[in-house]
Amino acid sequence: MIKQIHIDKGQIGGVIQVITQSMFIVNIFNFIGVWTLLYDRFLRGIIPFYLGMCIVVCCALAWWTAYYSIIYPSLSQYSNRQAWKHNSPIKTEFERLNKRLDDLEAKL
Repeated sequence: MIKQIHIDKGQIGGVIQVITQSMFIVNIFNFIGVWTLLYDRFLRGIIPFYLGMCIVVCCALAWWTAYYSIIYPSLSQYSNRQAWKHNSPIKTEFERLNKRLDDLEAKL
């Protein structure tokens, strides 16, 4: 695997995370616009508007369910592995606490 470079304390990643998470709101409006255009150009004569909306809602719910049950756990696992492998503050704290426990056990 390619070597990863640590150039900051997470500021770049923090900015990217905020931008990425805030794009969810923009994506909703984009999705509504694309769906409206698709319906107006191609589907208006084929299916009624309310049936089309039901299809869109059902597809969105199916996607969110798949994302929650399959993709999100994988993303979390990858994120946790990256954080642990690249010396997150939590890992440093665990190592410090484990050292203290080892010292206490040695004294007992």
